[in-house]
Parts: sequence; structure tokens; C-alpha cells
Amino acid sequence: MLVVFAVLLGERQGRFGNLQNDLAEGKISSVTVRGEGLLRNETGSVLQTVVWEGGWGITRQDDVRVTTDEDGSGSTSSGPVLSGERDLADYLRRTYPDLTVNTEWDRSSESSILGFRHLPSGLGLALLVVNLVVLLRIVIDRHAWRATRWAWFWAWMFVSPVAVPLFLLLSGPTPFVPAPRNPDRRLTGGWALLLCLFVPGIVSATWAARSW
Repeated sequence: MLVVFAVLLGERQGRFGNLQNDLAEGKISSVTVRGEGLLRNETGSVLQTVVWEGGWGITRQDDVRVTTDEDGSGSTSSGPVLSGERDLADYLRRTYPDLTVNTEWDRSSESSILGFRHLPSGLGLALLVVNLVVLLRIVIDRHAWRATRWAWFWAWMFVSPVAVPLFLLLSGPTPFVPAPRNPDRRLTGGWALLLCLFVPGIVSATWAARSW
């Protein structure tokens, strides 16, 4: 349930370049710029965040370095850089007159789950409590279904946002979830450790390639 709330309330990493393409094609009608820009008499650079609704109803965000340097040479940011500007909101309003640009202060007392940022802080606290309860159950329960105690532990260590709901659902007994045909055949700790080390990296690389 917490993961569902993370998807519904959180913000996934996006790309400012993709946003600009969608804005040029008229696919997006409104964005939110988080953070304060530079004043008229100020020079230098500032980091601002733009938030928009992407495909599948997922809210996306990207951090943009706004700098008064025309060529962006004064910025060391590895992300997108907007040169010759003082405020991202002003730039978006001027470049896309039909776009609704909302502004708000940055929110610091928030958490992140599964890469979704800017979640209510209470949701992060609830996730922490659930994680600790699941860890305690893993330590105590020597006869969990489908995987050994060490296998569930490594999953909790490396991919807890995925492992925690899987443990609650599959470690048994769970209503409406059938028991495994062979309870003694379980994923061992060694194999689980290898899967946790390599599978997330492969998935992340595949996701990044698709984002380009």
C-alpha cells in the first residue's frame, strides 16, 4: 500500500530536454517550478526544480541549473543548464506563452521511495516502521515460504521497497495465496545475494536506456 501511495503522490526523475520537446508539441499545459530564482540585479547560478505530469499519469521532475552566464561556463552542474537566465519560471512563461507556470518553495521535510521524490514525511516514517517490523519477522521466522531467512534478509538489505511487500505477501501463510507445492524447496541466501547485486543494476540500465 505504501508503494502505491509513493506512485500516486511521488515524483519520478524526468529529463528537462524531454519536457521541452513535449512543451513544443503542446502536450503539456502546466508545470510547477520549485525554488527561488535570481533577482534582477544578481548574477551567478541557482538550482531550481521543474515538475510536470508525464506519461501514464506519473509526475516527473528534473533539477535545472539556471545561470546568468551566456555559455554556461560558470556552472559545474552535470544536469541540464539554462544559460543566460535568472529564473526558470520566467523563462518558461516567456518561451511558452500558453503554458501555466506555478511556483512554490522547495519542500525539504519530505522523503523518497522507489525513486519517487517529494513524498509526505509521514509516509516515509510509516515505511521505516514497516521495514523494521518485517526485518524483525525475518530474523525470527526460520520457516518462511519460498526463500530462506538469509535470502529474505539480503532482499531486505538491497531491495527493501520491493522485498518488503513480497515478504508480506509470499512468506506465508497469507489469505488467498496458495502454499508452495514443495515447502522445502526455497531460494537460498547465496542465490538471493547474487540476484540482489546484479538484477537491480540491469533493470536500472535498461530503464535509463529507454529514457533516452
